[in-house]
Amino acid sequence: MSDDPKPRPILRLKNPPKLPPMAPPQPSWKCKPCGEPFAPTLAVDAEGDVRCPRCNAKVGKLEDFTARPPRTAKIRARPILRPTPPAGGRTQTRFG
Repeated sequence: MSDDPKPRPILRLKNPPKLPPMAPPQPSWKCKPCGEPFAPTLAVDAEGDVRCPRCNAKVGKLEDFTARPPRTAKIRARPILRPTPPAGGRTQTRFG
């Protein structure tokens, strides 16, 4: 007999919970040549180049988009600035 213990079985759930489908990422960049909003993670080709979905322009490499902070000098896209909600959770209208 050896001194090695018998491996323990891996436990699994019989009915794993159903996970809701993940929402696609929001476009966070805008193509400089045509102005089309796009998400860099969805617009990558085989070589790692990010291309605009509308005009097919090469806007940069995925590593330039995912760097923190993004290397904006090397990419042909502008970040989309999203407005922050006002404090208090209420929106203000122009007419009252």
